[in-house]
Amino acid sequence: MTMIMGFSPYNSKDQLEPGLYWLAYERLDEDLEDDEDFIGVTLHRLKKSSSGNVWAAVGPESIDFMPGDVITHYAPLSKPDHPLEVTDDILDQANVDSAVERLLEDDFRIPTIYADKSYIRVQDDNDGDRSEINQLQIYIAQDADVHVILPRSFDSLRFRTSLGGGNSLRVRNALLLVAEAIRRDNIKRRR
Repeated sequence: MTMIMGFSPYNSKDQLEPGLYWLAYERLDEDLEDDEDFIGVTLHRLKKSSSGNVWAAVGPESIDFMPGDVITHYAPLSKPDHPLEVTDDILDQANVDSAVERLLEDDFRIPTIYADKSYIRVQDDNDGDRSEINQLQIYIAQDADVHVILPRSFDSLRFRTSLGGGNSLRVRNALLLVAEAIRRDNIKRRR
């Protein structure tokens, strides 16, 4: 199971510092069918008292816990980095592994990649020849299938969506990322 947002398994015996925390919880409600347990995430403030830790709801979106609710995970609320700011600690191996897992396994859309458009990049070792033989070309079709255009050919390698009967969904996802990388390199390093 992939953990996101820095969640850690919760144990009521943990010595957490007072402050704001995201709490993942499970509500076991007798009115629900056996397989319909309710789960959610809420923001709470941890306060220390003589009787132990006290979780207080914060804001209108927070829930009040009921008897039988179980806190399963917690994540301290912290100020996020600016989206354009990249630091070495963000790119630690666990984050890279998690990102690769999510990007290859989940269906997603990149808002800057458009259908019926080719993304073309000339390879680095081109000796001044910018012709198609030295180009990597990724074409995103109207049906969202991804094509790798073969140089000097009218052929392409086609990687379909799951709805189109695709058997290489991870490769398709990776090629979407390649198209985005080409788009960004074309903006930053025009060739």
